[in-house]
Amino acid sequence: EDFNSLPQGDLSKAQAAWVSETVVLSPLAAEDANGHPREFCLHAGKRLEITGEGVEGSETVLKLDVVTSGPPASILAKFPHFRGYTTLQMPTGTAHKLVTRQHVLAVRSHEGHPVDATSVQLAGMLDDVFAYDGPLGAHVHETGVDLHVWAPTASSVRLLLFPSADSLASPQEELEMCQEDSGVWSLTGPPKWRGLYYQYQVTVFCPWTL
Repeated sequence: EDFNSLPQGDLSKAQAAWVSETVVLSPLAAEDANGHPREFCLHAGKRLEITGEGVEGSETVLKLDVVTSGPPASILAKFPHFRGYTTLQMPTGTAHKLVTRQHVLAVRSHEGHPVDATSVQLAGMLDDVFAYDGPLGAHVHETGVDLHVWAPTASSVRLLLFPSADSLASPQEELEMCQEDSGVWSLTGPPKWRGLYYQYQVTVFCPWTL
């Protein structure tokens, strides 16, 4: 059997971490045992998988440069368990474009052979880029109802309205909510919404469905 044709990595584990807008951390060393540099790429897409050739299904592939000086002190203070990880530079402004996708950090040897691939933790980046301290939930006022829900990784959010708690199987109205830069989805409705029941229908990538 040709073991080189087998997939290298495990997407069921998220061993890499996107910890701020511009910093990604990897447990793999920047160089192999012989001192040859490795290539690190972030893949993003709706559904990614690994094969013997590498990552397939990518919509976006970003080659990440190694930061030899390591992460900023503020990152290590917040995430001390990542000490010793390889620091990678993520381009500014990338988070808003890719946050709704599946993410995989793939590593190749200096000869271009796949070495590893892992899913990516997003919690640090979400806190850094999409921090929000404004209103959430439903706010009823004289001229109507404002609704806000924080869901930065969602690709869409719909508001479902129901006349009563006994009718939750059949919404009387379904409305698309609007996404803001903060990762919050919002919608304003008329006074007649007062007293209605509501749910959010959120479309989001979930690794457990792979």
